[in-house]
Amino acid sequence: MMPPELLHTSGSGLIMYMFESLRHLIPSKKSREIIDEMHRKISMCMQRQSERDFPRGSIRNGIIDGTKIQSTERRGNLFCLLCIAHTTDGINALVDGVWTRCIVDENGNPKTELQLKK
Repeated sequence: MMPPELLHTSGSGLIMYMFESLRHLIPSKKSREIIDEMHRKISMCMQRQSERDFPRGSIRNGIIDGTKIQSTERRGNLFCLLCIAHTTDGINALVDGVWTRCIVDENGNPKTELQLKK
């Protein structure tokens, strides 16, 4: 038996499941629109770079929607998502689906708990 090809293992498998999980984590339409707008801007900037080693992404249906996309484009969208996650607006949009509550410990100190929304 041959080892699995890296492109299909990551692009058609792992990265696809990452974006599927992200779709469930970010239920608000406003956050998705913010992320998609940032994705379009970053993708356009990456296309105008003289450095051509960036993976090519897809801006057809938005970054979170996984339909009508090839494995190589998923790699590019993941790279773009990592760039978005390093911006203040991207952090605010991504955190919208993850942070749920602030709890208080036994000493009365606020302690934020990271929990996935259901």
